[in-house]
Amino acid sequence: TSTNSDTGQVYLWNARTRQARDVSPDAESNGVKPASALDYRFNWDTPIAFTDDGKVLVGGNVLFESADRGETWSVISPDLTRNDRSKQGPSGGPVSYDQSGAEFYDTILYVATTKLDPALIWVTTDDGLVQITRNAGAQAKASWESVSPPLSLVPPWGRITGIDPGRFAAGTAFIAVERHLNGDDRPYVLATDDYGKTWRSIAGDLPRDQYVRTVRQDPRVGSVLYAGTNRGVWVTLNGGSHWHPLRLNMPATAVYDLEIETVANDLVAGAHGRGVWILDDLTPIQQWNAANSASVALFAPRDAFQIWNWPPVNTFTDPVLPYNDYIGDGGAGGAIVTYFLPRAAKAASLTILDSGGRPVRHLRAGDVTKDAGMNRASWDLTEDGPVLWNGTYKQNRGPDEGAEVVPGRYTVQLTVDGVAKSQPLIVKPDPRDPAAAGAAGRYDALAALYGELSTIDTMLNRIDESLAAGSPQRAERLQAVRRSLTYDPRNIEDLTGPAQLREDVLDLISRIGSSSAPPTAAEAAQAGRYKARLARVESDYQAALSYR
Repeated sequence: TSTNSDTGQVYLWNARTRQARDVSPDAESNGVKPASALDYRFNWDTPIAFTDDGKVLVGGNVLFESADRGETWSVISPDLTRNDRSKQGPSGGPVSYDQSGAEFYDTILYVATTKLDPALIWVTTDDGLVQITRNAGAQAKASWESVSPPLSLVPPWGRITGIDPGRFAAGTAFIAVERHLNGDDRPYVLATDDYGKTWRSIAGDLPRDQYVRTVRQDPRVGSVLYAGTNRGVWVTLNGGSHWHPLRLNMPATAVYDLEIETVANDLVAGAHGRGVWILDDLTPIQQWNAANSASVALFAPRDAFQIWNWPPVNTFTDPVLPYNDYIGDGGAGGAIVTYFLPRAAKAASLTILDSGGRPVRHLRAGDVTKDAGMNRASWDLTEDGPVLWNGTYKQNRGPDEGAEVVPGRYTVQLTVDGVAKSQPLIVKPDPRDPAAAGAAGRYDALAALYGELSTIDTMLNRIDESLAAGSPQRAERLQAVRRSLTYDPRNIEDLTGPAQLREDVLDLISRIGSSSAPPTAAEAAQAGRYKARLARVESDYQAALSYR
């Protein structure tokens, strides 16, 4: 749905032709008119929902249904609002009216269906009502019942901005009511387990000055709920008695909606200003009640996928961003590791082991936080980096990471102040990538090259340390080996060359590492030549070291 020239407009979008066809339930222009003059009233944020059998539902002051992608519409409800005519006059004044449609009242704000009962539809309104039908799939004209919460729980005229049908029982639902336009910033979060016959408050200890716009039940643990307030996200682990802030690094901004992506198990927050924030992997929250808060806990990481990193957006020469390209700080790639510390630790480290128990990656101290509470680190699916050459400028010392590992089974080992915890981790290939079948060949080639780079840099470090010791003749021989290893560039603009073995190996690493594909025949042949060159240089190096 959209607000283009009018409220309540519905478009059918063709991604191939990029045409947006208007298929609105009502084609009457509602601009520059009072709500009382219209056959139907639509909110500025007109809701849309879909049924399991392919129908689309759109809320005005009545509920519309279409089974043919908007060609025709049926009205399947009476007016589901209070229909208070005194609130449907011209907006604005007294100097001039401002009738954009944004001020329309007595409208449906939210429509929700549930897979647990295809005939069940929930509707909420901007004037404080909750309506329900339990036979929408059985007959053309659904019968409706008002199941609004009592005034003892929430004062009248609140905007019921969202309803979340329960994930485990059809009769369960959760609503958020916000009354800040009435000067009331208190949080109103309610739940029902009997199709709205009775309601109970689950606002618990939410701050009294943070009104709630949306609430969602966790799809895996029913007692876990998420609430979006005017100052961020909150979570409860016990059904609403006690709430914890979940804002983390988000700004203190209004959260308009929350969704849980069930495949990746992520929490997605829609914030004021059209910002979208994603909290990756809700597993630690879902498993928290089973964890012992008095000891170190390492939560089971979800499967990690080898996803190719695209070039950054600034590689585009056109200053206008490509269509459908979004800007934001990307989340951590690879494997996400979450752990709980009952108190701040003196030392914490993470080690990744392959299926044979071989350590392949040691995460640096700066990447492994050790604060009391929840901590999170990430492994980018690469091995430990090669030996660095200390005798050159920073950008030329060598890569910090090694070859990307092959898909398979790994183990995450957390060590905190001498206490070790382990969890299995599965690394999977990108199912969309045809080159993923060659992961082993790519790894073997890159691992060999990184190993050769380590050998080169070890020799360079030893030569740099040894030049001042021994005879001038020994130093001259070592310098000759050094010149065969590198032309020793002084900065990133130093192209005086010619390139030597180190520069050649780095170049080949870049070539093979430029995609997820295994090396070509030409790259493999070149790798063989570099390996032979290294063997000859190593022989010269050992001879130079032994010279006195």
